[in-house]
Amino acid sequence: MLIVALGLTLITSSAMAEEKSLCKVGTVANLVQSGTTWTWTCEGIHGGKSKSCAPKINGKCGTANGVATATAPTTTRCSAGTAGTVTTNATTFTWSCAGINGGNDANCSAPKLNPVNGVCRAVSGQNPGCSAGAMSGVTMNIGTASWNCLGSNGGSNANCSCRCTCSTPNPSCPQGWNCCY
Repeated sequence: MLIVALGLTLITSSAMAEEKSLCKVGTVANLVQSGTTWTWTCEGIHGGKSKSCAPKINGKCGTANGVATATAPTTTRCSAGTAGTVTTNATTFTWSCAGINGGNDANCSAPKLNPVNGVCRAVSGQNPGCSAGAMSGVTMNIGTASWNCLGSNGGSNANCSCRCTCSTPNPSCPQGWNCCY
């Protein structure tokens, strides 16, 4: 007999009378599934006590395991078990996925991406650029140049500018830029 109520599937003891692998001793009763978790009762025999049971679930790392990130993972740390607190050092985020009902724990980690701040490069005699970060948003005006050096992995951006040596673009410079001073 199968009864469905409140999102739980309940299989009565008469339907599971032959199921032996769930109980070492006694008979299975009240087998209940809630999401992906099962519980049941092993009814005592010859006056013995009944016992509520649940399977051992080993902790298992989730999809965040091994994926480089600039910030500590907050989701998908464990696909099974209970996610522990994330700790960090200079290069790695670590956490555990605790087993349930006596299951084994799993240790998980993800490489830590360190932030890179954008840094302007405007050296005398050179074209403008970035000594760190990616250059974007370049504008050339008569007598000045401006651009951005974009940070990565949570690093900050830098707004850059320099003055040019002449009042018109110098065609001998790469990309038609004047050299900055």
